[in-house]
Amino acid sequence: MSSTTTSIASSSSTTTSSPTATCTTAVPAKWGNVPVDACNSNYSLDPNFAAAIAFTVLFGMAALGHTVQAFVYKKRFCWVIVVASLWDTASFALRALGAHDQQNDGYAIASEVLLLTAPLWINAFAYMVVGRMVYCFLPERKVYGIKAVWLAKSFVWLDIFSFILGMTIYRVGIAVQELFIILFLVLTQKFHSRMSQLDRAGQIPRRQRWRALIWTIYFVLALITMRIIYRFIEFSQGVSSSNPILAHEGYTFGLDALPMLLAAVLSNVVHPGIVLKSPEGEFPRLSRKEKKALKEEEKQAKEVTKNEKKMAKLAKLAKKRSKIGNAQTEK
Repeated sequence: MSSTTTSIASSSSTTTSSPTATCTTAVPAKWGNVPVDACNSNYSLDPNFAAAIAFTVLFGMAALGHTVQAFVYKKRFCWVIVVASLWDTASFALRALGAHDQQNDGYAIASEVLLLTAPLWINAFAYMVVGRMVYCFLPERKVYGIKAVWLAKSFVWLDIFSFILGMTIYRVGIAVQELFIILFLVLTQKFHSRMSQLDRAGQIPRRQRWRALIWTIYFVLALITMRIIYRFIEFSQGVSSSNPILAHEGYTFGLDALPMLLAAVLSNVVHPGIVLKSPEGEFPRLSRKEKKALKEEEKQAKEVTKNEKKMAKLAKLAKKRSKIGNAQTEK
């Protein structure tokens, strides 16, 4: 990493200080870099321009690959992994710009926000893939009684909940996110076990790469877990200059950027479109006419149920009156 070359102006010129000040405002060097303890420092280190460019290119290639694959395999839900890759691309592009314009706090803030939120999309993608695998391969289309459609939707919403929670207390948010991942892994393992049973019984067509896809999901979730552990430890030590993790950019590249890049590339190599080829590989998408007809059927079903309850109530009342009449006749 390049060293920081920063000069501090005297207090009589552009540097401001006072007896009670906790920091001083430094005169920016060539790329706007100043000491990390300066009042006008936007970074806790000197950003590595070359590394940021490298990750921008790599994430950009993954995003392009996912965009092409989504169209080729006609998988609408894959826009999620496209967004994840694009957000990471934008994050490191802004990091590269910020490395050469370190006084621009907009670059620093936007880059960090995108870096922290992009993995949520990768997580959601894993949930969506497994949900569609359950729908495509299992005759019952459910795991532990949870329907495939609700399996995907529920965990995506739980992911959103953990994100909202993390906006208030980041460590709590990512801890809850990991809890949901563990729960999801239990369901995924149950699906894996059921698929193995069907495969041994010869009920799964040969040459299906479902095992490769399910192991890809396991690796993706493991990479997300690695990143969560890193971020939890990082924020546990506070966001001050005394935190050694914040002072070394290698941690961010090695334990955040690289795992998410590997997750995106693994999903390129073993793309869901390769495995989920049949019409059942996508959740049913009803047309407006079909939705209207379905609502009408539900309305009629409710009306029938309501009438049946009414008739049952009347029959019960008639029976009661008949018993009273018979009792009076006997008297």
